[in-house]
Amino acid sequence: MAPLFSQKCGRVSFKCILSVLCALYVLSTCYAAYLLLSGEQETEIATVKVGSDKTQNGSLDAKRKFGSQINRNFTTKRRFVVEIWSKAAIGVYLWKHVLGGTIRSYEGGMIQYGNLDIKDFHFRFYSGPGFIQNQVSRDVEFLVLVLNGRDLKKVEFAKSWLDYLPHLRRVRSVAVVLLGNEFCDNDWILPYLEFRGGIVKVLFLVYDSPLIDNRHVYQWPLGVATYRNFPNLRLSDTDVRKRRPTLCNFVGTVYPNSSRELISSLLKTNASTVNCIFRPRLKWQPSETKNSLTSYINALLDAELTLSPVGVNPECYRIYEAMSCGSVPIVEDVSTSKNCGDPLRLLKKYGAPLSYVKNWETDLVKVLAKQKAMNEALKSEQRFRLVKWYERFLNAMKERFVEVIDKRIVHADK
Repeated sequence: MAPLFSQKCGRVSFKCILSVLCALYVLSTCYAAYLLLSGEQETEIATVKVGSDKTQNGSLDAKRKFGSQINRNFTTKRRFVVEIWSKAAIGVYLWKHVLGGTIRSYEGGMIQYGNLDIKDFHFRFYSGPGFIQNQVSRDVEFLVLVLNGRDLKKVEFAKSWLDYLPHLRRVRSVAVVLLGNEFCDNDWILPYLEFRGGIVKVLFLVYDSPLIDNRHVYQWPLGVATYRNFPNLRLSDTDVRKRRPTLCNFVGTVYPNSSRELISSLLKTNASTVNCIFRPRLKWQPSETKNSLTSYINALLDAELTLSPVGVNPECYRIYEAMSCGSVPIVEDVSTSKNCGDPLRLLKKYGAPLSYVKNWETDLVKVLAKQKAMNEALKSEQRFRLVKWYERFLNAMKERFVEVIDKRIVHADK
């Protein structure tokens, strides 16, 4: 092969100049191609990095196969990659109900994952009992960690993940979505927040709290009980124009010395005149059978109203579940803890079309009478507007979440 530069070019000639220009063109083209390919490679989804040892769920080869499967199915370019590590059921509500993502399973359901592009971001979702600390990627830069802080045992588990964050050598910004304590006592997380010297820039907190300032701490909705497999119902899934056979419903646990006991008494006393579905439980059940879940959803779909007396906190799953089914929640508007402020503040802020009561004994009869007096057209429109509002609310939460990730996590230094 002849050299690029000939020794015969002893003096300047047109042929020599042309040869030099061609050589420079070839070199610059090769260099530009190199930069382009290396730049794209940085933004493409890489194979999921996992620990070098065998884990509870399979060998290293299996985990590499898991990573390569994601590579084949999902590729993103020129987007900021944000990973969501969910160690609490509310992560499914965030991913599927709010962001609109889908979830795939691996290793017999031990690991769940998903990928989703929203605006300039590529979100990766990981969850499941098999998703443990020695499997996570240490190269993650932007991270959202979903945790449960409802009781002391779950707080200790949440702390173990927060304490692991310094081991992530390339992490730049961290946000946490936290299912808080129902009494709004979440001071344990303060040392982990950046404005208190910790690593977490942003906290999305379920249940109202004096910590909420809409800069470091944002209120987040409780949502539906995904841990009980409540489905992601939309307007297209619910026939809101169909006439409903019952006026109201209450399916839930009746705690001693609570307003739920009062509702039980009122419904029993007026059973002959008030057409309501009433299925009380004396003991809280952490899970549902397929039959009990179907029975509960049908009660919501059959009733115009859903009675929502306060439990430990006025904000409960029932509110969001009823709205998704087009059954107007009748919510007890009281505060159960001095730390909580207004427990329903987020729903009120966005104008949720709920009905609020302060005293069931005096207000329930009025609410039921008003509903009975409505004609079928008004009831149908009421259901439609309720489900439509809930869909808009989910979209508003999505926009808010992505905006905070953009301004406070990805571009926090700008």
